[in-house]
Amino acid sequence: MAMWQPEFEKMSRETIREDQSKKLKWQVERMYKSVELFRKRMDEAGLKPEDINGVEDLHKLPFSYKQDLRDYYPYGLFAVPMSDIRRVHASSGTTGKQIVVGYTGNDLDMWANCFARILAAVGADENSFVHVGYGLGLFTGGFGAHDGAVKIGATAIPISAGNTQRQIQTMIDFGSTVLCCTPSYAMYLGEVIEEMGVKDQLKLKAGIFGAEPWTEEMRAQIEEKLGLKAYDIYGLSEIMGPGVSYECEYQCGMHVCEDNFIPEIIDPDTGEVLPEGEWGELVFTTITKEGLQNFCEQACRKFGYSEQDARIAADVLTQTDMMGTFSHGTKNLLNYMRKTQAGGIKADANIHTLKEGAAWALMDGDAGLGMLTSYRAMEKAIEKAKESGVAFVTIKNSTHFGAAGYYACMAAKEGMIGICMGNTDPNMCIPGGKGREIGNSPLAIAVPQKDGTPMFFDIALSAVAALKVEQAEKDGKTIPDT
Repeated sequence: MAMWQPEFEKMSRETIREDQSKKLKWQVERMYKSVELFRKRMDEAGLKPEDINGVEDLHKLPFSYKQDLRDYYPYGLFAVPMSDIRRVHASSGTTGKQIVVGYTGNDLDMWANCFARILAAVGADENSFVHVGYGLGLFTGGFGAHDGAVKIGATAIPISAGNTQRQIQTMIDFGSTVLCCTPSYAMYLGEVIEEMGVKDQLKLKAGIFGAEPWTEEMRAQIEEKLGLKAYDIYGLSEIMGPGVSYECEYQCGMHVCEDNFIPEIIDPDTGEVLPEGEWGELVFTTITKEGLQNFCEQACRKFGYSEQDARIAADVLTQTDMMGTFSHGTKNLLNYMRKTQAGGIKADANIHTLKEGAAWALMDGDAGLGMLTSYRAMEKAIEKAKESGVAFVTIKNSTHFGAAGYYACMAAKEGMIGICMGNTDPNMCIPGGKGREIGNSPLAIAVPQKDGTPMFFDIALSAVAALKVEQAEKDGKTIPDT
């Protein structure tokens, strides 16, 4: 099965649980600070954010309901200022007042990636023509499919719904290969195509159908009438839109994007979480909507970093957290920004190349943020290695660069072996010595694997990195003698 983001889609159950726990803890802290209703319900339950340490504590949290979105219509439950909202969508309101949901730029990117996973799972790629027959309006369906198609590099055909004969003629003329619409409309399209006698002119290979229930009998009829494989998709406005879960080529169940949503089956009468295999009510918890990366970007921008540099720094910090190296991740953002404010790190540093050859370069970081100088140095090394087969780049006049493993993995993702190392001021004694003679320098090596996920190790020369000692002290953990 093809995958768009194998680093998330192939995670082990253990890794998924660790990832969900970290994101859940962050989301609870953010919501408690930002959303009055959420804070009120936690207080009523006698809960504080520090009581939620992972997925095992999820059952303690109070539920949110669709009625809450109606009661606080339109923007009362948004957790960020409206200046950070890039798009709003809404339900049809057929069963009551519309519910309104807002999306930051990071939310929209997450949504596009979720739908891109669906497209990849049904065989679509950059050579596909994705015919978006969902409505393009306040309803979430059309934009989700469109953005997903753009994300994977396919050609998006945003025709929206209705005008059936024009839909069919467009499929023929434009060479549509993937159809996205409701299953009932797909059935109707099939009937009209039969009447027009143009089935043999279609190039459809796959159909992604959702927004309403359908049966296996309908699937069989749609596949026969349209000459494609029909796939189910699930989503809901309150969570994101289409893309929460989806079928793959095997058509034997739905894959949930568990790095973004935690599903539970509960007893609707008691709220108790039920064991696997039991029937009950489906509950989702969003753990990435309005993500941490967006916050890091905004913080960097506030301290004078360009949009591109802020995005790079935010990615380094959040991906380091994702690798489990919390001591070198987002916890250091405040320290970096304080040093920037004090002038120890330049937000507008002129990072440039001093000397270079076919397979080497020397760069000057100009006292800029080490994450930016190291990112650009590895970019240059990768570019030169593609031409020469091997390359090395050194940097002077830089600052702390975070986790070395991030930069080594940059090369591994390009199919190369990546090595990243640094040096520090003397802060350790040599074996048998007393004074500070050598630095606790980091070293990381990453190699590519067939599934596209780098295998790497990231170490320091001491028994433990200093930042991990600091993290242990912050967490109240004891530090072993050996």
